[in-house]
Amino acid sequence: MLRFLLSAGCAALAGTLLIHYLRWSPEKMVAHFFFSDDAFFYSVLARNFHEFGFLTLDGEMSTNGVQPLWMFVQIVLAKLFPNVDGVTLISASSWVCYVALAFAATWFVARGAPYTMCLSALIVAGLTLLNVRFQSFVVNGLETPLTILVVLLTLFMIDRVARNPSKSSPRQLTLAITGLAIFSSLCFFARTDLFWIPLAVGGWLAVARGDLRRKWIPYSIIVLILVLPYLLSNYIGQGSLMPISGRVKLFYLTSFYPDLQSYLHSREWQGLFIAFARFLPLLERLSVFVSLTFAAAALTISQVVVWRDRSEPPIPFSLKILAAAIVGHILFMQFVYRELRPYTAYYFVLEMLWVTMVLAFWAKRTHSSDAQKTLFRSLRKYAGTAIALISVAVAVAHAVRADRRPSSYWVERMNLAGDIRRIVPENERIAAFWPGCFAQFSGRFVTALDGVIGSNDYFQSYVSKNKELDYILERSRPWLAIYLPRSPDLLLGETPPEVDEWADTYITRLWERRHTIEIEILASRLLNREGGGWYLLRLSETHRRDGAP
Repeated sequence: MLRFLLSAGCAALAGTLLIHYLRWSPEKMVAHFFFSDDAFFYSVLARNFHEFGFLTLDGEMSTNGVQPLWMFVQIVLAKLFPNVDGVTLISASSWVCYVALAFAATWFVARGAPYTMCLSALIVAGLTLLNVRFQSFVVNGLETPLTILVVLLTLFMIDRVARNPSKSSPRQLTLAITGLAIFSSLCFFARTDLFWIPLAVGGWLAVARGDLRRKWIPYSIIVLILVLPYLLSNYIGQGSLMPISGRVKLFYLTSFYPDLQSYLHSREWQGLFIAFARFLPLLERLSVFVSLTFAAAALTISQVVVWRDRSEPPIPFSLKILAAAIVGHILFMQFVYRELRPYTAYYFVLEMLWVTMVLAFWAKRTHSSDAQKTLFRSLRKYAGTAIALISVAVAVAHAVRADRRPSSYWVERMNLAGDIRRIVPENERIAAFWPGCFAQFSGRFVTALDGVIGSNDYFQSYVSKNKELDYILERSRPWLAIYLPRSPDLLLGETPPEVDEWADTYITRLWERRHTIEIEILASRLLNREGGGWYLLRLSETHRRDGAP
């Protein structure tokens, strides 16, 4: 009963902290920066799917640049509630998933005697579940809360399968393995970079003893049956097994940072370490190097805690499997994917939650120890209580300091969407770099010139050849919505404008065409005295691209 009350209480508090996801209008949510721009891809794609029969942002260009499970959820919700705004559906489903996540995570760690149940719940709730910084990483309109919820359900299934398999009947074990294969596959569908979870589970079954070892083949078959159709549809439709978004980002990244030195001098590799630095207040003012050290130390110490005592396992077996998956995930993201700017901290929410869950089990174990022959062991006994109190203090400190003011960056972005609705004819399509907000609120179909939510054909023919602007000029669609850090005069100078990140290379593209493209400013929403802000431009070619008059 106490376990249920702790879980329900944490879920209720989490829902209360995020109640604005149910009460606020879409416009107010956006103004306060509670949504990532990519979140609007899902609401627009879900709406367009029911109109066109395929995933498309502009009604023409097909795409697969989304996480499939979250996309499926939004498509189903759009079908069930056709008269409800897509942003409202994303808000409500995000809230439901996070509340369920808070319940499941608390239930997972709240084990043992009543006092240690409370210790574990307070540590995980304070450091993560009720930490508004952590919530800002998880709940941003994207797939993250659903992903972590599915991972937790998979952990429950792992522990169920691992618990005395010899005492289960063949039918019970088969059903458990089937459920485990389904949930492991859902982890991949929730975030495709978490393919490490089904691999880690399969590796465990392959080396397990007794009846479990014979189950890795049926497990693998079920996973393949579920995953292969998705991979094949990607390959046939978009020329690659994985979503187009990853290929596009990697192309821009390698083009902008051609060597290791330029990459290391950028912010592209810092997402993991920024994540740990920002959600713990004691680290938020320290350098990225110290954050890196903290993350590495946390992983190392946790591994020692996991493996050193086999007679009395300090944590559930499922966290050991998850540890293997997390190591693979971090290595893959840091050395293969590599597009890890600070905003990508939400990629590593699973790592944050894993560390705090391991810490909660360690704290519970130290309190349960009856060895008090020395002062050190006596103090160690109460380490869990101290950690729990610190965790609560962390949650309270972040809640008090939370900035709930509107973001002028997003307010003006919304205002430009209104300008587009007013200026651009209803039957016209516009183009934009990073177009989610405009696609949602402008009332016009929007082509994503960056290609992240585009097609393989567009990537091969335009993005990979640095010809993104040619796409709209060839189709006589002159409307372009963009952000400029300074006045548009920076596009006309003889020296190239300074661009700090690959995501801003569209500024260079415009500057390179300054002699062949005429730019007319139709609307502007300024953010600084230098003329930086959101612009609606109309482009026209001054002469043919081959140089003829």
